[in-house]
Amino acid sequence: MIEIKKYFQKMVSISEKDWEFFSSKLIRREFAKNSIILKVGHKENYLSFKGNC
Repeated sequence: MIEIKKYFQKMVSISEKDWEFFSSKLIRREFAKNSIILKVGHKENYLSFKGNC
């Protein structure tokens, strides 16, 4: 979550209170390398971030 916070802080100023609210809505999901997370023709309803793991 720290990397996501740093990413957003590069673009916008966000208070700690606002970050706490926003980050409380985030759900961490991990996917195997090369797995399909969205099929062709389907609509994306989520934000995705690639980690450095």
